[in-house]
Amino acid sequence: MPRMAAHFVLAGIAGTMLFFTVAVAPFIFRVLPAQWAAVYVRSFFPKYYAVLGAASLVAAWLAGSGAGEGVGEARAVALAVAALFAVSLVVLTPAINRASDAKDRRRFGWLHGASIVVNLGQLGALLWVLWRA
Repeated sequence: MPRMAAHFVLAGIAGTMLFFTVAVAPFIFRVLPAQWAAVYVRSFFPKYYAVLGAASLVAAWLAGSGAGEGVGEARAVALAVAALFAVSLVVLTPAINRASDAKDRRRFGWLHGASIVVNLGQLGALLWVLWRA
């Protein structure tokens, strides 16, 4: 039962990430004025990373308390995803904000691109472990 619960939590994380990537993020800067969009994004992402990181730790704990094939993979992916959420929260987001404030477009672009790659990598890992379940 804990293994199934872990997979439900991982599916919820993947669904949240997919929804934000496909449905929310592309429209924020199209719908809101640039200044409001920037305020929204700065407020949203720390919460996004913290909540999904905590959910990833819950999934890792649930996967670790189960038995059976695929438990180790689910736990390892959940822990890796949690670690990457922490890196995004503590390292990437503040650096992106500093680059934006300094109007350093090159650095901002590189860091924002890195955050997208991390996010897509996390999503890919989650979908892989769910597919294997």
